[in-house]
Amino acid sequence: MELAGNIVSMFLIGLMSWQDFKTRSITAWLLPAIGVCFLIGEISCVSGDVLLSNSMINCSLLAVQFFLLWMWISARHKKWINIVDTQIGLGDILLLVCLTPAFSPVNFFLFYTLGAIFALATTLVFRRFSIARDARIPLAGLLGVPLMVVCVLRMFDARVIDITNDGWVIQFILI
Repeated sequence: MELAGNIVSMFLIGLMSWQDFKTRSITAWLLPAIGVCFLIGEISCVSGDVLLSNSMINCSLLAVQFFLLWMWISARHKKWINIVDTQIGLGDILLLVCLTPAFSPVNFFLFYTLGAIFALATTLVFRRFSIARDARIPLAGLLGVPLMVVCVLRMFDARVIDITNDGWVIQFILI
Protein backbone atom coordinates (compact mmCIF):
# COMPACT_ATOMS: atom_id res chain seq x y z
CA MET A 1 0.00 0.00 0.00
CA GLU A 2 2.85 2.38 0.80
CA LEU A 3 4.47 1.80 -2.60
CA ALA A 4 1.22 2.57 -4.42
CA GLY A 5 0.75 5.69 -2.28
CA ASN A 6 4.26 6.87 -3.13
CA ILE A 7 3.83 6.26 -6.87
CA VAL A 8 0.47 8.05 -7.01
CA SER A 9 1.87 10.85 -4.82
CA MET A 10 4.78 11.35 -7.21
CA PHE A 11 2.44 11.52 -10.20
CA LEU A 12 0.13 14.03 -8.49
CA ILE A 13 3.03 16.13 -7.21
CA GLY A 14 4.55 16.18 -10.69
CA LEU A 15 1.22 17.27 -12.15
CA MET A 16 0.84 19.97 -9.48
CA SER A 17 4.38 21.26 -10.08
CA TRP A 18 3.89 21.35 -13.84
CA GLN A 19 0.63 23.30 -13.45
CA ASP A 20 2.20 25.75 -10.99
CA PHE A 21 5.23 26.36 -13.20
CA LYS A 22 3.10 26.79 -16.32
CA THR A 23 0.12 28.83 -15.07
CA ARG A 24 1.04 29.82 -11.47
CA SER A 25 -2.16 28.11 -10.35
CA ILE A 26 -3.16 24.61 -9.25
CA THR A 27 -6.31 22.62 -9.91
CA ALA A 28 -8.24 22.48 -6.63
CA TRP A 29 -8.71 18.69 -6.51
CA LEU A 30 -4.96 18.00 -6.66
CA LEU A 31 -4.21 19.28 -3.17
CA PRO A 32 -6.56 17.02 -1.17
CA ALA A 33 -5.57 14.12 -3.44
CA ILE A 34 -1.90 14.66 -2.58
CA GLY A 35 -2.77 14.90 1.12
CA VAL A 36 -4.77 11.66 0.99
CA CYS A 37 -1.95 9.84 -0.83
CA PHE A 38 0.53 10.91 1.82
CA LEU A 39 -1.91 9.81 4.53
CA ILE A 40 -2.29 6.40 2.88
CA GLY A 41 1.49 6.06 3.01
CA GLU A 42 1.59 7.14 6.66
CA ILE A 43 -1.47 5.41 8.08
CA SER A 44 0.35 2.10 8.42
CA CYS A 45 3.27 3.77 10.21
CA VAL A 46 1.53 5.87 12.86
CA SER A 47 -1.72 6.01 14.79
CA GLY A 48 -4.57 8.42 14.16
CA ASP A 49 -3.74 10.26 17.39
CA VAL A 50 -0.23 10.98 16.15
CA LEU A 51 -1.56 12.18 12.79
CA LEU A 52 -4.01 14.49 14.55
CA SER A 53 -1.33 15.75 16.91
CA ASN A 54 1.06 16.38 14.00
CA SER A 55 -1.70 18.22 12.13
CA MET A 56 -2.48 20.49 15.04
CA ILE A 57 1.14 21.35 15.79
CA ASN A 58 2.03 21.91 12.13
CA CYS A 59 -1.10 23.98 11.45
CA SER A 60 -0.24 26.07 14.51
CA LEU A 61 3.25 26.64 13.09
CA LEU A 62 1.72 27.77 9.80
CA ALA A 63 -0.85 29.99 11.52
CA VAL A 64 1.82 31.77 13.58
CA GLN A 65 4.07 32.20 10.55
CA PHE A 66 1.27 33.56 8.34
CA PHE A 67 0.01 35.83 11.14
CA LEU A 68 3.49 37.30 11.60
CA LEU A 69 3.86 37.71 7.82
CA TRP A 70 0.46 39.44 7.66
CA MET A 71 1.38 41.78 10.54
CA TRP A 72 4.78 42.61 9.05
CA ILE A 73 3.39 43.37 5.57
CA SER A 74 0.48 45.35 7.01
CA ALA A 75 2.84 47.39 9.20
CA ARG A 76 5.08 48.04 6.21
CA HIS A 77 2.14 49.35 4.16
CA LYS A 78 0.59 51.12 7.19
CA LYS A 79 -2.80 49.52 6.49
CA TRP A 80 -4.34 46.05 6.71
CA ILE A 81 -3.27 43.99 3.69
CA ASN A 82 -4.79 40.70 2.54
CA ILE A 83 -1.69 38.57 1.91
CA VAL A 84 -3.57 35.71 0.25
CA ASP A 85 -3.08 35.87 -3.52
CA THR A 86 -1.00 39.05 -3.21
CA GLN A 87 1.99 37.81 -1.17
CA ILE A 88 1.33 34.05 -1.07
CA GLY A 89 -1.04 32.02 -3.18
CA LEU A 90 -4.02 30.17 -1.76
CA GLY A 91 -2.78 27.00 -3.46
CA ASP A 92 0.56 27.30 -1.64
CA ILE A 93 -1.22 27.63 1.71
CA LEU A 94 -3.59 24.75 1.00
CA LEU A 95 -0.73 22.48 -0.08
CA LEU A 96 1.05 23.13 3.20
CA VAL A 97 -2.16 22.51 5.17
CA CYS A 98 -2.79 19.25 3.27
CA LEU A 99 0.72 18.06 4.18
CA THR A 100 0.50 18.86 7.91
CA PRO A 101 -0.68 15.41 9.06
CA ALA A 102 1.97 13.59 7.03
CA PHE A 103 4.98 15.22 8.73
CA SER A 104 6.15 15.20 12.32
CA PRO A 105 6.68 18.75 13.62
CA VAL A 106 10.47 18.79 13.24
CA ASN A 107 10.27 17.22 9.78
CA PHE A 108 7.56 19.71 8.74
CA PHE A 109 9.64 22.63 9.99
CA LEU A 110 12.67 21.32 8.07
CA PHE A 111 10.63 20.65 4.93
CA TYR A 112 8.97 24.06 5.03
CA THR A 113 12.13 26.01 5.84
CA LEU A 114 14.47 24.21 3.44
CA GLY A 115 11.75 24.14 0.75
CA ALA A 116 11.23 27.90 1.06
CA ILE A 117 15.00 28.49 0.82
CA PHE A 118 15.15 26.18 -2.22
CA ALA A 119 12.22 28.02 -3.83
CA LEU A 120 13.78 31.43 -3.22
CA ALA A 121 17.22 30.37 -4.49
CA THR A 122 15.76 28.69 -7.58
CA THR A 123 13.59 31.70 -8.36
CA LEU A 124 16.54 34.08 -8.01
CA VAL A 125 18.66 31.94 -10.35
CA PHE A 126 15.88 31.72 -12.95
CA ARG A 127 15.23 35.46 -12.74
CA ARG A 128 18.91 36.16 -13.22
CA PHE A 129 19.14 34.15 -16.44
CA SER A 130 15.61 34.60 -17.81
CA ILE A 131 14.22 37.32 -20.04
CA ALA A 132 10.65 36.92 -18.78
CA ARG A 133 10.30 38.43 -15.33
CA ASP A 134 7.29 36.97 -13.53
CA ALA A 135 7.09 38.35 -9.99
CA ARG A 136 5.12 35.35 -8.75
CA ILE A 137 7.04 32.45 -7.24
CA PRO A 138 5.64 28.95 -7.92
CA LEU A 139 6.10 27.91 -4.28
CA ALA A 140 3.86 24.82 -4.42
CA GLY A 141 5.56 23.68 -7.61
CA LEU A 142 9.02 24.18 -6.16
CA LEU A 143 8.02 22.45 -2.89
CA GLY A 144 7.00 19.54 -5.09
CA VAL A 145 10.66 18.86 -5.94
CA PRO A 146 11.74 17.91 -2.38
CA LEU A 147 8.43 16.07 -1.92
CA MET A 148 9.23 13.91 -4.93
CA VAL A 149 12.72 13.25 -3.55
CA VAL A 150 11.12 12.10 -0.28
CA CYS A 151 8.77 9.80 -2.21
CA VAL A 152 11.64 8.29 -4.22
CA LEU A 153 13.75 7.70 -1.11
CA ARG A 154 10.78 6.13 0.68
CA MET A 155 10.14 3.78 -2.25
CA PHE A 156 13.57 2.25 -1.75
CA ASP A 157 13.58 2.28 2.04
CA ALA A 158 10.92 3.99 4.16
CA ARG A 159 13.35 4.13 7.07
CA VAL A 160 15.79 6.39 5.18
CA ILE A 161 13.55 9.39 5.75
CA ASP A 162 10.69 8.70 8.11
CA ILE A 163 8.73 11.92 7.87
CA THR A 164 6.42 10.87 10.71
CA ASN A 165 9.23 10.42 13.21
CA ASP A 166 11.86 12.94 14.29
CA GLY A 167 14.35 10.19 15.20
CA TRP A 168 16.19 10.21 11.87
CA VAL A 169 16.77 13.97 12.15
CA ILE A 170 18.26 13.57 15.63
CA GLN A 171 20.44 10.68 14.41
CA PHE A 172 21.59 12.75 11.42
CA ILE A 173 22.52 15.67 13.70
CA LEU A 174 24.42 13.42 16.10
CA ILE A 175 26.53 11.80 13.36
